[in-house]
Parts: sequence; C-alpha cells; structure tokens
Amino acid sequence: MERERLLIDTSILIDHLRKTQKDKTIFYQLASQCDYLISAITEFEFAIGATPPNRQFTEELLNRLPILPFDSTCVKAA
Repeated sequence: MERERLLIDTSILIDHLRKTQKDKTIFYQLASQCDYLISAITEFEFAIGATPPNRQFTEELLNRLPILPFDSTCVKAA
C-alpha cells in the first residue's frame, strides 16, 4: 500500500529547524505516517532564510525532500 503524500509549507520546516527537540515537531511526528513533498517556492523560502549556522542542516533537509515545480498543479495541491 502506498503511503500518503503530504505537501508541507515553509512554516513546518522552520519549526523543525528551530526546535532543539526535533522529535517534538510536527515534521518529525508525521514523518512516520506520510511522505513529504515541498514546492519550489517552499524550497526558495527555506533556503534563502538559512543563516550560516543552519545552512548545512537546511541543505541536508532540502536534499531529502522531493520538490514539486510551482505550477498550477502545485497550487491546486497546496
């Protein structure tokens, strides 16, 4: 059975980045239930806001997430 896919927004990624207890974030808790996707806009917003201390974490996280192009299909899914 295929896992449910969930399109997540920048706020979910920022929450995960900022919390020291990663296992308490929505991102972490839902990861066992579904596969995440992000839009190209979310990729841009998250990457552009990365400060030097968080840049490596940000890049590693973005490398693991499938990125949807931002088009009409993505708008409807969001």
